[in-house]
Amino acid sequence: MIILAEGIGLFSMIFKGGWLMLPIFALSVWAVFIFCDQYIKIKKFNRSNLTISEELEEVSKQIITGEATNSTPVNNIIKRGLSFKELPAQELRTIIESAANEETVKMERSLPKINLCGTLAPMIGFLGTVVGMIQAFYDMAQAGNNVNIEVLSRGIYTAMVTTVAGLIVGIIASLLANLLATAIDNVVGRMEQICNAFIENQYKR
Repeated sequence: MIILAEGIGLFSMIFKGGWLMLPIFALSVWAVFIFCDQYIKIKKFNRSNLTISEELEEVSKQIITGEATNSTPVNNIIKRGLSFKELPAQELRTIIESAANEETVKMERSLPKINLCGTLAPMIGFLGTVVGMIQAFYDMAQAGNNVNIEVLSRGIYTAMVTTVAGLIVGIIASLLANLLATAIDNVVGRMEQICNAFIENQYKR
């Protein structure tokens, strides 16, 4: 067990934070789950081992032969493009760009949820500070002339532990949101290159 101070373990300290630790913990789990779920999916989309032309050729072949069962952003865009490949160049570009924007929006839907966790957790932590100080003053009033640090410890623990926990979860959620946004940007950049290559191939025909 991790020891923070003599005789006090990590889990013991967490429990001293009181019931407000529950929503903070729930937010941390939610943020990590959303990040892992979306990050794994996005990494699967990014076939960095293939060149742009190779991936375009492979995806087009899979769609034409009916082998493309995965609903990835690139697959969806190329499928849309192949459905309208007989249209004039400018109209085809508009359709491809619209499809790319739709896929980008889908990938970015998870970011506000992680950012929400990063915003709410510190706020709940600060709420814990207020609740803890109210508890400390209440205990002090009840103790009368017998006030000592042990009497105040319950409120002080709640105030400090929830604040620290909320800030930690907020920092982690912000880092996860930035990592996910970077991964999405990489996929979007590659997606744009593939879209341009697809349109150029159609122009040549």
